[in-house]
Amino acid sequence: MKRKLQKMLVLCMCLFLCVSVLTPMTSFAASANGTGKICKWKQTDARWEKVYSAKWYQGCAVTAIAIQIARTDLVTPNNKATSFNKKTGEGFNPGTFAKAWNKAGALKSSLSVTWASTTKVVPGFVNVTTKNVLKSIDKNTPNRSSAGWHYYNATSKKQICKSMKYYLDKGYYPIIEGPGSKWKSNKSSVHYVAVIKATSSDVRVIDPADGKEKSLFAVNVGGGKWTYSNIDKCGKPKGYGCCRLYKVDASKKPTPTTPTTPTTPADPAAEYMAKCSKAADTYISLKAINTGDYIKSLPCAKGTCSASADVRKLVTGEILTATAIYKNTEGNYWYKVKADSDGKTGYIFGGSVTPNGTKAPAGAVTGNMEIPATVPYGKPRTISGTLKVKSGSGLKLNVVKGYLFDSTSEPNNEDAFVDKAKVKDLNVTSFTIKGSAIDNNLNFAKLAKGKGRGKLKLHLTAKFTPDGKSLSSMEVLYWPGNVWFTVK
Repeated sequence: MKRKLQKMLVLCMCLFLCVSVLTPMTSFAASANGTGKICKWKQTDARWEKVYSAKWYQGCAVTAIAIQIARTDLVTPNNKATSFNKKTGEGFNPGTFAKAWNKAGALKSSLSVTWASTTKVVPGFVNVTTKNVLKSIDKNTPNRSSAGWHYYNATSKKQICKSMKYYLDKGYYPIIEGPGSKWKSNKSSVHYVAVIKATSSDVRVIDPADGKEKSLFAVNVGGGKWTYSNIDKCGKPKGYGCCRLYKVDASKKPTPTTPTTPTTPADPAAEYMAKCSKAADTYISLKAINTGDYIKSLPCAKGTCSASADVRKLVTGEILTATAIYKNTEGNYWYKVKADSDGKTGYIFGGSVTPNGTKAPAGAVTGNMEIPATVPYGKPRTISGTLKVKSGSGLKLNVVKGYLFDSTSEPNNEDAFVDKAKVKDLNVTSFTIKGSAIDNNLNFAKLAKGKGRGKLKLHLTAKFTPDGKSLSSMEVLYWPGNVWFTVK
């Protein structure tokens, strides 16, 4: 009875140890075992201190156990959580652990902690401090054990380091008992820390008193700095320290909640377009045939796809620029268009429009003749420049015609040329003028003195649908513009 009362008093002293500030979670990559998650938790953090103090639980013991559990892959630490999910291991911190442990009956109002009952909350975190289990450990270290406790050799700092390093290397999670706040006057006053690393010369711990990582031999909660000599206490055989050992049972690892990927709402328009195919790129000017036809949001009527909405009603003769031709699910050809008047875009059935003459839309070709501003009278002159059709237009440059006019010619009369040259059957998207027939055959010596100009006329082929039922090619024309110069 006296021994039991003494033990209860020993456990009680752990509550009165620390000041209250939360030390943030960090990682300690060199930990001898565990996943490397080091939660520097403090027993007097306001978020869980009340959970401990409600029944005068051992704050340091519960926090030290929580710190060791957090180092495993059995739980997911979360400082802000208010409840722990045993099945998934999510929402773990000292407060949620203590609540769940209390609910399982492991924390008692008589101030004791049932050390071996951690499995009631975290099934995979097993207390192995029993005489039978520890025989394999004792065989390798000059330590002792009894039911519920493990007594390790504490005859020197070096021996303590050796024991702790051995336990960590074997995958154990030690919790060491040492002098508490009243140690100097009461040898029953104890405190618990979580061991995270050990070398031949030091043991590193997380101290629940202040939530800091430190040397085991720097722990001091008011009863004096811990040493190998004062760790020997509580009626144990002389020269031994006291600890609890835990190990992970991997077969009891919980299954974390798998985040659900939000499902993207069905997009009928995208689904319909995926069933259509682009028949051709193009770049031509179109003219609406009938007032009352509509630019549609999809290359089909509502009877084909209910998602095909009216974009805008057309009037007879309205001009549109086509940039592509699509074949829909019914095998019909629809132009992708942009209205010249207001920029509205969408699709129009090929049978509802007709080519607007043969003039190609603006920007069909970039580049022009390059002629110096001044040309010597009576002498030939080199012409340079590069022509390129609009990217993605599907246009092909087939014929390039070049003209020279002098000041006596009518600038807008193509038949008033002084000289001309032509290159045909090109079927290209890019053309270099220098060295071509345009450059070699246009003769500047034929020009009179005064104002002159050069002009190109380009013949291009473009894809179109004459009726919305078939696909064909047509010729469109493009004039890059006049190039003015002076003949002196």
